Amino acid sequence: MEEILLRKWDQKTVNDAYVVSGGSALGIDTGETAADKQTFNDIDDFNGWTEAGVRGPTMAALPEFDDFRRQATVAYVDSTNTVVAGPTDYKQIQVCSNYLGKPAICMTTLELNR
Repeated sequence: MEEILLRKWDQKTVNDAYVVSGGSALGIDTGETAADKQTFNDIDDFNGWTEAGVRGPTMAALPEFDDFRRQATVAYVDSTNTVVAGPTDYKQIQVCSNYLGKPAICMTTLELNR
């Protein structure tokens, strides 16, 4: 989660003020590589991200976590935290981890365009 929150709210942010009418589609953009999170420059690039065998921020393998799997989803939500087609000034981020196929443990947060 922390790795995602280090990214910009949206790459189309101008002077840190996002214009909803010019919203971005969720997911990776031109110049970003789905297999390399180092190329991600905003939160929604992690939508659909999956790691089997955890990697650090620089994509270095973390062998002590080989049996873990992480998945991330990002969605636009409205002020009641209901998923909508978007864009809005709210992005819901969910990261789920599981170990050796056991049930996933998920953490969800809301990131506001501020």
